[in-house]
Amino acid sequence: MPFVCTDATGTIWNGECRQLLRVDSFGSRSELGDLRWHISVWSLLSLHPQADLLWQLGDARARATLQWSPKSNWQIRDLSLVSTYRSLNPLADPGLRRLWRDMPGTAGLSLELPVAFGNAQEIQQLQGELRFFAYGEHVLTISADGRGALRSNEGALRLSGPLEWQRDGRYRLQIKASLSGDADPALREALRALGPVDPRGEYDLTIEGSIWTLLR
Repeated sequence: MPFVCTDATGTIWNGECRQLLRVDSFGSRSELGDLRWHISVWSLLSLHPQADLLWQLGDARARATLQWSPKSNWQIRDLSLVSTYRSLNPLADPGLRRLWRDMPGTAGLSLELPVAFGNAQEIQQLQGELRFFAYGEHVLTISADGRGALRSNEGALRLSGPLEWQRDGRYRLQIKASLSGDADPALREALRALGPVDPRGEYDLTIEGSIWTLLR
């Protein structure tokens, strides 16, 4: 899927792209925000180019260091993302948009990814933590062995369940959702849309897909 920069300034070594667009195979365009980069000239001499990246889309902000080699190996280090749900809405698949369409505008999430690396075909290691706020505080840990777990620390909405991810980018998160006694009626009604409740008073929800979806 091609990307188009409508307003670029600076140089190839130190520059900025404002109004970065993603264009799909049908010619439809979606805005991806602004991207700044700094490429280390010294890293080119070692044949391992390295770029420091800063990205912003609305209230979403991210930074990371990207390195790659002639053998198509890549590495992402120190990735940090903070955002409201509303800012990420254009990038989310329909299933995720349905999940957070009723979230308060100030609610959001943060992602910390110390390291991830792989090659053109697969992700060899992925490790990090996704923390998000939706009627409480929830944490999804991502382990290097391909597994992870979701847990809730506080709030009216309680979430738990295992995460599995594959080297080809596919993931599957199986969630058990329940409510505390002081949950408001709107939240209770939203959970009923997930289907019947089990004998323990929990709802089942499965989220699966590929982290490469945004690049297709």
